[in-house]
This record gives sequence, structure tokens and C-alpha cells, in this order.
Amino acid sequence: MAGDVGRVRELWRYPVKSLRGEQVDEVEVTASGVAGDRLYALRDRASGRVMSGKRWARLLECAARYPDGPAAPPEIVLPAGESVPAERASVRLSAWLGREVELVRTVPGAIDQYEIAIQTLEEIEAGVDQLAVETGDFSCPPGSFFDAAPLHLLTDAALAALTALRADARFDVRRFRPNVLVDTGAAPGPVERAWVGRTVALGSQARAAVLMEAIRCVMTTLPQGDLPRDPRILRTVTRESGGTAGVYATVELLGRVRVDDAVALI
Repeated sequence: MAGDVGRVRELWRYPVKSLRGEQVDEVEVTASGVAGDRLYALRDRASGRVMSGKRWARLLECAARYPDGPAAPPEIVLPAGESVPAERASVRLSAWLGREVELVRTVPGAIDQYEIAIQTLEEIEAGVDQLAVETGDFSCPPGSFFDAAPLHLLTDAALAALTALRADARFDVRRFRPNVLVDTGAAPGPVERAWVGRTVALGSQARAAVLMEAIRCVMTTLPQGDLPRDPRILRTVTRESGGTAGVYATVELLGRVRVDDAVALI
């Protein structure tokens, strides 16, 4: 059934993979997703892999933003609040992490590997160090630093349903890292599940083809900003939502999307 499903409540982009991102009022949706989103990553010079918060939880202590828009390089905000331009980021982040890293940009067609810590939910809840467990390598889609797809949509209804199940935990949108948070009004529950296999209009121009539900991981539990470490987030998502929240999508039509734009199934 086609029709309006809500409005754009928030828009997010994450200039550097696994660093905190920036909330913006409008974005340009390109063939590669939101312009500037996950355009950069940190590469571990020893392993050659790009770094992910699924292995390096400390990355979420830093943020990245585009002070001059996504056509220019980002700046990195260190944990103490200092802003570092892209050209000095590799040196400063290497000193902070205590290992040699470099800030790199996506290369068309290249397939980069990223490393995750393989942990059970029980190990995550027990606080087992990500750096002390078995690891696995995963491939980013060609020419990108995404985990699975270039667009990630989430509804406030899904967050509200999780909050209703565990009111003492903060199911903050920042834990889930979507590009688009959709305000569905009074719609109950994770309504975006019904969007899989459908096309979603974002405003009057952009169109997204919804591929699959987004599988959640340790990233939802990690501390960032004023959000504490909280394994209850993943436990609740796993128990009540089958381990998913939100959906992944590809780009069907390019265009500009603004906060308060209509969102519709077509």
C-alpha cells in the first residue's frame, strides 16, 4: 500500500567511519548515499585494515564534521574538544590511540577490509575487552566504507517501542547511527520492517530502495558523548526485535532531502 508514512525528523552524516557524526538540516543524496557520509576512515598501518568501532570502541570518543560542507575535507574533534584539520589528523590520532593510523578517503572500486571483535551477547554484557578476543574480517561494499548499504533509515516508532520495553535505558538515535530518522506520528512499533522490498520517497526528489532490516551489534552499547555504556540496549533489541532495528537501502533517485520533508512509500 502506497502513501505517506511520516516526515523527516532528523538527518545525520558520519564523515569518518565509526567516529561520531553530525546532525544537519539538509543533505544531498548521491549515488553513493548521503554526500560525505563515511567518505573517510582510519586505516591501521600495521594491519592495513580500516578501523571500526566494532573492534576499536575508543573511536566513538572522537567526532567528525564538515565545517565547510562535504566537498571539503572534514575536521576531527578529539575527546577533549580540540578540533584538528584533516591534514593533521593522522599524526594526532596516532598519538592518541598509541598506534600508527592514517586518515584515508574512499577509492572508487576498492574493497577495504574492516575488523570486528567476535563476541557473544553475554561477553558484551560482561564487559570483555574487544581487543582481547577473536577477530573477524569483513569487506566493505566496493568503493565505500559502509558496512552493508549506503543509506540507513530508522523510525521514531521503533525507538519508542524499544523504550516502552526498557524505560530505564536510553534508546537514543545516536546509538543506531541512521542517516534519516523518520517521525511516523502515532504509528506503533518498528513500522519500517514493512518497507523491505519497497521504494521510499524522501522528500520530492530522492528515492531509496529498501533492502533489508539493519542487524544491530556492539556499537549500540558503547559509550559516546553523554551516553553511557549500556549492554541492555543490545539485549533488548535482540530479545524483542530479533536483533534488528531500522533498515538499509540503496539509492534509486538522487536529490536533496530536508528536515520535515514528507516520507512516503511509492
